[in-house]
Amino acid sequence: MKKVLFLSSRLPFPICGGRESMLVQYLQYYSDGGAEIYFFAMERGGREKSDAAESLKKMVAGIKEIHLLPLPGIAASLYNVILHSLLLSRKSIQESFFFSGDLQRRVLCEAQRIEPDIIFCDMLRTAQYFEGCPKVDARRIFGMDDILSDRYRSFLDNPEINILGNFVAKVPRFLDVVANTLLRKAILKTEAERIRNREIECIRSYDHTIVISPTEAKEMRARSGRSTVSHIYPAVQLAKTGEDAGATSFPSLSFMGLLNIPHNEKGLCYFLDKVFPIVVSKVPDVRFLIIGGNATTAVKELASRMPRNVELLGYVEDFVATISSTAVFVNPVYFGTGIKTKVVEVMNIGVPVVTTPVGAEGLHVTHGRELLIGKSDSEFVENIITLLRNRELRRSVSIHAKEYIRKYHDRDVVSQQFMEIVSGFSA
Repeated sequence: MKKVLFLSSRLPFPICGGRESMLVQYLQYYSDGGAEIYFFAMERGGREKSDAAESLKKMVAGIKEIHLLPLPGIAASLYNVILHSLLLSRKSIQESFFFSGDLQRRVLCEAQRIEPDIIFCDMLRTAQYFEGCPKVDARRIFGMDDILSDRYRSFLDNPEINILGNFVAKVPRFLDVVANTLLRKAILKTEAERIRNREIECIRSYDHTIVISPTEAKEMRARSGRSTVSHIYPAVQLAKTGEDAGATSFPSLSFMGLLNIPHNEKGLCYFLDKVFPIVVSKVPDVRFLIIGGNATTAVKELASRMPRNVELLGYVEDFVATISSTAVFVNPVYFGTGIKTKVVEVMNIGVPVVTTPVGAEGLHVTHGRELLIGKSDSEFVENIITLLRNRELRRSVSIHAKEYIRKYHDRDVVSQQFMEIVSGFSA
């Protein structure tokens, strides 16, 4: 039986976003392949996290142990940023926030205890712990996810995004203000370049690297000069939904996602402010169902302008049924990297998707066949109206979308690819 030490920057349960979904998929692939998994997540303890860890262990049968590793405190994080990122220029700020000498000694001791055959590190934040490590004889996999450096560059064109991300609640207020005003542009440019260099260094250090987009895999092979970068598509269990998905005659749209994530919030706010009012002017009785928690003040305010047409549903347990009851799913995303897993999930359900070029990035799809792509506001509106008024087109797009999913995103196929590429043994 193979032993896998899986080091993650988060506990992927409950599954609230695309990255959590991908991490759980990887764990299940290893479990289905008969591996014994030792899972380590950088999370602060507490009853809620402990319960989540137990739920994850029940979900993935192959998990033998789960350990929650304490993140560095504010003082330690600031020390790391000053020493490793500013003075020595060795790490990105992203890495420094997650680095601890005590934590590195801990994970190395655990690796020596477990003697894993495979070490899987989730993103750059954790890859630093086993980079160039001579003390551990294991196949090391860098789960890069997407090109983080390119994502940071996109922040330059989106000044409303807080560059501290989830760390904003953990740093003094004055640092938040300084980072997002006076030093924002300098920090983003420096951090993007540092992350770009560190991504290349880790790819060269690890035995294999995986991202979710074939486009980004090709790009990172070119940047690193290594052939050891592969893509693993987001996978789905093929839906058993019939032809009823998206077949409603009532004009209705849906959207799904965590509403405080930058690309979701900005895309949804722009859609509610600039695009959806045009749709309403053409189809006055259209309904827009928004699925997802953590709605921001901006999202709530824009939704409240059209109470007859917009409904914020919050978290919905059976999102498949809700999305299936609508005619069209919209994904107005204007920046970001990697494949948008929600698009794959909805194509699997069978409801026609209208998205942007960014939303379709990395997918082998053709506009008008598997989904519809709007390159401008007018095209986005036209795509929605066309689908709402043409049931046969919705049915055709649904059929082709499901054919695409069966070919590229079937869980059994992707699982086999994952095990062969990153593990060195077959499921």
